[in-house]
Amino acid sequence: MKKETILEVMIKDHDKIVKLLNSFEKCLYQDKLILEKIFNEFFWELEKHLFTEEKVIFTMYEPEEQVEFHSIIPRLIKDHDLIYNKLKEMKKSIKSHKECNYQDFHNIFLKHKNFEEESFYSKLDETLDEKTKKFIINRIKEIKIFDKSLRSIKLQCSECDKKLLILEGYHHPKLEKRWLFCKTCYDKIDEEYIKKLSNGSIKWKCTKCNYIYDPKVGDPKNGISPITVFEYLPYGWICPICRASKDKFKKL
Repeated sequence: MKKETILEVMIKDHDKIVKLLNSFEKCLYQDKLILEKIFNEFFWELEKHLFTEEKVIFTMYEPEEQVEFHSIIPRLIKDHDLIYNKLKEMKKSIKSHKECNYQDFHNIFLKHKNFEEESFYSKLDETLDEKTKKFIINRIKEIKIFDKSLRSIKLQCSECDKKLLILEGYHHPKLEKRWLFCKTCYDKIDEEYIKKLSNGSIKWKCTKCNYIYDPKVGDPKNGISPITVFEYLPYGWICPICRASKDKFKKL
């Protein structure tokens, strides 16, 4: 029996959202009550989808083993913020009887959907072991079943303990993957704090040419700013001396 993949599960979820989006489009010029009803259903399904990705899937990779996702996940979270804000704008327009910018939202969501399916979920299925994939798939299905429990989930800022809504928290790309911050704390995080939490003093040595990567210095010539720990170097970064890949480095 063929094993179910994360990609297959999320494509089904994407298809459901696209179907609701198309239904919403058909109702754009219908009675306001009908339009609000289909929009609310669409809003909730998309909110669940974004929550599932950020709190179940994006947190299941190990930084030292799947470093290629460090450049992808911040982009996906940024897309989520854009999608969610556009969704709230549409909701506001509907309530005030104004024309909503449906086409703009439609284009943004489809572009995001295609990128996820082609560049993220396919790689995730290739990288994760079967046990982890099975766990993620089961958690996804649990969230889809227990809508009421999802609505009651409580989140808080890792810094000030402020209560957060489902999609209100911010992930800092240079900090521990499971940490969430409110907007105020996120903006206050400085480089010294990042350095302390990320073990920024640990150096790595290239086994081919003995080049030492020092996170305090970074690799400015290749676009890597100071206080960038080795684990968070972008996928594809190579030794600036001998061009060896990251797997040729050893921790000192």
